Amino acid sequence: MSSGLPESMAEKEATLTWYELALKYLVMKRPHAVPDAGVGINESSNTATMGFPDDRQGRPSHDLLRKALRNSALVLPGPAHRESPTVITNTLHWLERASHPRSDLGDAAVGPGPQTLRRGL
Repeated sequence: MSSGLPESMAEKEATLTWYELALKYLVMKRPHAVPDAGVGINESSNTATMGFPDDRQGRPSHDLLRKALRNSALVLPGPAHRESPTVITNTLHWLERASHPRSDLGDAAVGPGPQTLRRGL
């Protein structure tokens, strides 16, 4: 009860990963954006998301990660609503597992940090 609120009212720690947050952001922003803004939303989300996976085994190449994000994950409809080549599907599954929790955003030991992300976005 460090916030002073009862346990039932205290804010729960976010469990979304950065990748999940990027997908939710896209679904929230893209339908209401002017057509030309879609490219900017995709590119900025792509840049930020590329900086947040950990270095777990099986990491796809930089180019493959970027292609999977740009062409399959960060476009509407999202990756859960369409078929993609196996290599892209496997790349996105790796990214889902390797993406850090959003709560790690400010941890310089984990990710690029808020200053880097602000420049990328």
